[in-house]
Amino acid sequence: MVSYVIVYHFRFYLFSTSRRPQVQPNLLGLRTLTPVQYQYEVYWRAYPAPLIVTSRMGHLRFTFNSNETLDVILELTWPSVLISTPTNVSFPHGTVALHLRHGSSQVHEICGSNSELQDSIITPTSTLPHVQAFNGYYCARFDSGSDSTSYGTVQNSTTIPEALSGEGAQLAGYAVFAPRSVMNFRVGTSFVSIDQGRRNIDAEIPDGMSLERTFRTTKT
Repeated sequence: MVSYVIVYHFRFYLFSTSRRPQVQPNLLGLRTLTPVQYQYEVYWRAYPAPLIVTSRMGHLRFTFNSNETLDVILELTWPSVLISTPTNVSFPHGTVALHLRHGSSQVHEICGSNSELQDSIITPTSTLPHVQAFNGYYCARFDSGSDSTSYGTVQNSTTIPEALSGEGAQLAGYAVFAPRSVMNFRVGTSFVSIDQGRRNIDAEIPDGMSLERTFRTTKT
């Protein structure tokens, strides 16, 4: 049996403005919210998953205390419901590229783009051509020591093992990690390019920076 963690691009920024930690139990687990940290601990799989964000970055760590492998899926595009009409669904276009560490089969980065912009439905006609060219970009970089055992892409619910790239709708990239592992990664976002997302990683949470240090820096 495999367990999955799905990380949504531009969808995981959920925090509390209270200075005191807000603890919110539910049927699946316990989540703790502060102005700088979001942590979710799943009861039935027993892994704490803290998330820290900076202005253009997300820093995540999964501690997986199970004998099952862990699939981390970065979903690039998904069916998007416009306004509040369930039948008004669009399928944004996206790209994904997996980059391996030099000389190995370990996943170093999963990068890509997404054309979703729900505000486009209220865009004036005069600026519509510019909106239609919109893309959001991101690059997720796995820390050294967070070693994957396999990888691939998913498109339209079809898994493509060892694929290094993809393009289109309902698209994701994934990496599989060993049981009882600790996995750290940082996600840089940009409205300019994937390379700009990488530069944001280097500028805000560079290689070697621990999640605890990111927390302290962001808190201050």
